[in-house]
Amino acid sequence: MLRSQTILVVDDDQDLLFMCAKLLRAEGYPVDEASSGPQALEKLVAHYDIVLTDLMMPGMTGIELLRGVKALSPSTDVILMTGAPSLDTAIAAVKEGAYDYVRKPVTRDELRTVIRRCAEARATKEELATEKHLREELQAAYQELKRMEQLKEGFICRVSHELRTPLAQVLGCLEAAAMNAADPRCSAEKIKTAVDGARRLREVVEDIVSFAEIQDPGLDVEKTDVEVAPLIQRVVEETAPDWRARGIKVTAFMAEESVHVMADRELLCKALRHLVLNAIRFNKPNGSVDVVVQSTLTGVEFAVKDTGEGVPLDQRLTIFDAFYQIADFMTRKVRGLGLGLALVKRIAEAHGGSVSVESTPGEGSTFWLRLPPP
Repeated sequence: MLRSQTILVVDDDQDLLFMCAKLLRAEGYPVDEASSGPQALEKLVAHYDIVLTDLMMPGMTGIELLRGVKALSPSTDVILMTGAPSLDTAIAAVKEGAYDYVRKPVTRDELRTVIRRCAEARATKEELATEKHLREELQAAYQELKRMEQLKEGFICRVSHELRTPLAQVLGCLEAAAMNAADPRCSAEKIKTAVDGARRLREVVEDIVSFAEIQDPGLDVEKTDVEVAPLIQRVVEETAPDWRARGIKVTAFMAEESVHVMADRELLCKALRHLVLNAIRFNKPNGSVDVVVQSTLTGVEFAVKDTGEGVPLDQRLTIFDAFYQIADFMTRKVRGLGLGLALVKRIAEAHGGSVSVESTPGEGSTFWLRLPPP
């Protein structure tokens, strides 16, 4: 590794330049040469690990070259060669950032020793930097693993709650209906409540299925020409029980009369349904949801705007992660497992598109689903 350190030798004395370069090449180092400071700086376009330079040169001194090297390549080490009269200047140069200096006339052993010492120091520094980087990566991976474990534990607890609550509702109501079979009005009310619980169970199961789809590395996408308007109408109708129950007004806007996109019809419908459900669930009572579709030069954009609490700035990327749930003050108000947005992201990426969010806390959010042109 030491012999891989590249060296640039700089001296206006051609004999000394030749001698130093020859010696270092004999030691196995890759060596380049420059006969002046300006020429050396031009050569620094290529990276050198070590610059060995004379201190006293016409046109540009070794000190000036040192400053130029540090400006262009801060990690490059500079070793100065100096005569006795300029020893104080060489010492000052070390204080300015030079690695070391050797006094002229430079012997073979002195040159070999100072270069080897510098190369070893550089190798040690690189090893320490690599080790530090690996430690930081390992720590980051550990923290991410810890975070995911915590999210999974929270997810499991939420699944348990979301399954048990509606199941208890269904069983309790059916049992009550059976016990009061003679009272048709009571039985009808209990059965209606049981149906609501069964629907909620279906939502939970659909979320779990969605999670399985997110985990699948090869999401099967069958693209066809899809007319967007009927698809949006379908999404609005399928989510009607949710927005009617909360008094939410859902409106669709088409920027053009006919918008088409190459997409998997069912997957796109699922992604849009999750975006609309998300806008309904995290909306204010009697709020509104606008679904806006428009063609652009880069494809088709779907915007789902709500009038909810908004998404905090530090959560606008993580809300698309699997297992992620927005802060408790929000998740406690809604049903579901919080996997919808992760599925939207997965579907968007499978189509070569993207999903993002813009939000103003307290005023609402706009979720964007963008798909590329055919």
